[in-house]
Amino acid sequence: MAEKELNNVGNDDLIAEITDIISGYFEVYIDKHSFNYSRFVTHLQYLLKRQDQGVFIKSDNKEMYISMVKKFPRTNECVEQIAKFLKAQLDFELEQEEKLYLMLHVNRLCLRERL
Repeated sequence: MAEKELNNVGNDDLIAEITDIISGYFEVYIDKHSFNYSRFVTHLQYLLKRQDQGVFIKSDNKEMYISMVKKFPRTNECVEQIAKFLKAQLDFELEQEEKLYLMLHVNRLCLRERL
């Protein structure tokens, strides 16, 4: 198996575990065939690729991050669980910017799945 394929298999396992974290935290069924899940997976794939390449998103969204944390504390708690998982698995820490985008995707995924 090529190195790229091995990396994708590893990422697929990580994404599945992250999905389980979200599903368990919010006690929601996540349809893995839905458009929202596909968008979420794409975001995670790019997050993992950026981490692998040592490239991090940098912008001036600190106020937006703080606002999201206040408005969606449960989503933030879930993202913090994901951040701990990624730290344990890959030994890398999510920056606030990555957490912000992850919060947006988790929130969208869970809100859509509950409807």
